Amino acid sequence: KSEWTLPLDGEATELTGACGVDDEVGEKASLQFVNEGDGKELWKSPVMRRGQAAQPFNVKLAGVNTLRLLVEDGGDGSTEDHGDWLDLKLEHSGKALANYGTTIAVETGALEWTFGVNLGKLEQRRFGMKADPDKTRAPGVYAFPDYIDRNADVALLEPTLDVLGPDGLRNLALRFVSQETTKPSAGVTRTDIRLKDAVSGTGLDLHFLAHEKDDVIETWSTITNGSKDAVTLLRFDSFAFSLGGKDLHLTTFRGGWGDEMNWSEAPVSTGLRRIGNQSFTHPTHGYSSSFVVSDGPAKEESGRVIAGSLAWSGNWHLDFQSEFKESVRVSGGINPFQPQSLAAGASLETPRLILTVSNNGKGTASRNLHRWARHSGFRQEDVTRPVILNSWDGAYFSFDETRLLAMMDAAVKSGVEMFVLDDGWFGNGPNARNSDNAGLGDWQTNREKLPHDIQWLAEQAHQRGLKFGLWVEPEMVNPRSELFQKHPEWAVKLPGREQRLGRNQLPLDLSKPEVEEFAYQVVAGILDKYPGIEYIKWDNNGHLQDGGSQGTSPAGQMNMTTEMTRAYYRILDRLVA
Repeated sequence: KSEWTLPLDGEATELTGACGVDDEVGEKASLQFVNEGDGKELWKSPVMRRGQAAQPFNVKLAGVNTLRLLVEDGGDGSTEDHGDWLDLKLEHSGKALANYGTTIAVETGALEWTFGVNLGKLEQRRFGMKADPDKTRAPGVYAFPDYIDRNADVALLEPTLDVLGPDGLRNLALRFVSQETTKPSAGVTRTDIRLKDAVSGTGLDLHFLAHEKDDVIETWSTITNGSKDAVTLLRFDSFAFSLGGKDLHLTTFRGGWGDEMNWSEAPVSTGLRRIGNQSFTHPTHGYSSSFVVSDGPAKEESGRVIAGSLAWSGNWHLDFQSEFKESVRVSGGINPFQPQSLAAGASLETPRLILTVSNNGKGTASRNLHRWARHSGFRQEDVTRPVILNSWDGAYFSFDETRLLAMMDAAVKSGVEMFVLDDGWFGNGPNARNSDNAGLGDWQTNREKLPHDIQWLAEQAHQRGLKFGLWVEPEMVNPRSELFQKHPEWAVKLPGREQRLGRNQLPLDLSKPEVEEFAYQVVAGILDKYPGIEYIKWDNNGHLQDGGSQGTSPAGQMNMTTEMTRAYYRILDRLVA
């Protein structure tokens, strides 16, 4: 049995054509052809055999949203069956329908990532340098395999989108709908590819931003629940691509406090290799969300290198799965260890992968990413970062104004350009921040340590020719604080469990709108009250050990960590607006 699904969206009026058994088959072939609209049979041929004349048909399609052309066996099995659709003509009004023979190209100056559509399924046709021979297995490499299509061509792949419906079924088969190309700015091309499942209504938009001169592509996805009920996203990746080549090697980066970004390189082995983070608050502390895939061990100035980095500050994963001999699929996004609830009609936009390819080793790939970062990835990319002296290692929590002024004077003599007052400047009375077991959440200047307040201290720095910065950690709270006594429900907690502390503190639940607003007002209020501050050091010193949102719905519990990350981004956007 085979099928061809065409999303019509009610725009088509008529389908005409013919069908028959291919002349290449033997005497055992027997077939029936079916036209089906929105699950209802519109036309069905008699059983057809080799040598019979083609069977013409004319089917009215008014109001039909999804058309399926089916070829079924004639009741005696599929041996030697091979059917043909002939002279198909689809009449429609309104917007143009999807072009199923199209090639979609995402290109920079040197890179090429192309897609095709085969029987409604989006396939990757090419990925790599334009000047290279094509090493991608094609056709048949699904660009974004869903749960049903994950086992195409025998290889049982991890699905990149896996949706659990309200009926408890994982029933998703994405088909091509349309594509659009725009130019948001000079030298940047945006491509959007729209896919949809005809049964559930689930939509998937694949997005690409190609930076022509930097030879960098940003890619991400948007998932839309088109059904009338909430669904559960079991897997919801940002991207997927396939690579061909012999002796592929993978370089990943791991580390810990004071020991960051140690690289580890090994051949891509058979099966699935997954790296990721589930601590939420320290997304690159163990493994980094950056990777390199190369032909053989990666060299600095020669050889093919694919380098990428997932731009996400929460839980993430990267998968490297051997599909066939000399082929690997790379995919990733938000870590699916915590499924997501998606309400009816709602959408989820996933994080972006920043990707480049080089034929001249790691050096060129690194420079590509650096150029992109300067042109598109940084705020204030033209600002030279100052040399900083931070008070922490010299004073920890034990300081007063005299000691801080002495540190500034020494900094000036050493050529330092900015002085940053670190932890310990806030909290009063029994909750004074004199150690890490009190004060977080109470963002009032400690009157005993700093009787002249923060603005005076900033002015002292300016008189010495120094810029001034301040440390904050507004997303954390100590149980010994006025904030916790007033709002214990703002801290993360699993029902019926003891709240486990990390560094004597708890994360605040930024998925709650009132907590997000509190964190924003903390930083915005400090900047408004003390205009002499030119730099904020936003720290994070605790893991999310017990991921529970107090008083939140089941859907809110599932989405908590993702919403906390998005809340953090929204706060930053508001602060720099």
